Amino acid sequence: MSVDKVIHEETFAPWFVPLVFYLPCFYKYGIKIASTASGSEAPMVMTFGYGMTGPGGLTAHTVSLDKIDKENMKIGTATAKDNLMSFGGWGIRMGYSRGKLTWAYNACNGPYLEFDEFDEMGGKTTRYRIVSKDVEKVASILRGNVAKDGDEKEGQESNPLLESGVKR
Repeated sequence: MSVDKVIHEETFAPWFVPLVFYLPCFYKYGIKIASTASGSEAPMVMTFGYGMTGPGGLTAHTVSLDKIDKENMKIGTATAKDNLMSFGGWGIRMGYSRGKLTWAYNACNGPYLEFDEFDEMGGKTTRYRIVSKDVEKVASILRGNVAKDGDEKEGQESNPLLESGVKR
């Protein structure tokens, strides 16, 4: 899949990297949101997960933004206790969140975004929980409030917390 323009990208080393020294596929965690082709009708995709230099390969997941349930997204904050009790720790985990089986890409404690991805037929959904250093911006992009050039769309209210860099 060719990428035309990257809208948002973040990559960082999870705290548990020294524990997985012999597994380079977990060296970096990241999120990358990009348009896949030129033009206003081109679909955007988000890749999140782990990899040697960022999300990629078997330890990452790519989803088309048009397959995300925008009405059922949740932003929250998880503590170490939350991650241990709900998912059994950090890394790529499976557990229950809001009563549904959820794939968690837990690279750290703190802010997270939960969303449901529709299958190919638009019916059954899979729930994912991802962490981000800027969940508000990622959620805004997923909801469609950011244009493909990375700027806020006309008619959308701006978020002063995002513009000032202050975390909520």
